[in-house]
Amino acid sequence: MNDKNDSVSNDSFSSYDDNEDDSTRVVFMELHEAAANGDSEKLADIIQLGKHNINEADQDWNGKTPLHWACSKGNLDCAKVLLSSGADSSPRMHGGWTPAHSAAETGKLQILKLLQTYKAPLNLIDDFGDSPKRIAQTYGHTECEQFLQAIEKEQDINQ
Repeated sequence: MNDKNDSVSNDSFSSYDDNEDDSTRVVFMELHEAAANGDSEKLADIIQLGKHNINEADQDWNGKTPLHWACSKGNLDCAKVLLSSGADSSPRMHGGWTPAHSAAETGKLQILKLLQTYKAPLNLIDDFGDSPKRIAQTYGHTECEQFLQAIEKEQDINQ
């Protein structure tokens, strides 16, 4: 269960285009919120409805997709639900961050390993020239940095 301080309130997801109908607005809010708050059952239910693009960028939060939210919060089950449902493993939010950057920033090693399992590129560079490894280094997440370094070495050997 997530700490209350880690959750995202309903109000955080409340400003949307007035041209959207209310049912789209509700699904959009719920999809991102469920991913951010770690509610994998609710997330799976929303996805099963098939009314919403699971790769939708949340423009109120710098273009984060539900997968960015799940990865940054370390919500492994939500990330699994999204990826197994066909979510793009490397969408870019504003600034060029991928879900791997989001996981590296917050030190979520298990998320990085999951992304690797789904063949997500873990070494893409953002708009400022930073890789997820560099982000992990910047924020002092040594285990993530070492894991990403090992991935880079493995890729160099295989090329």
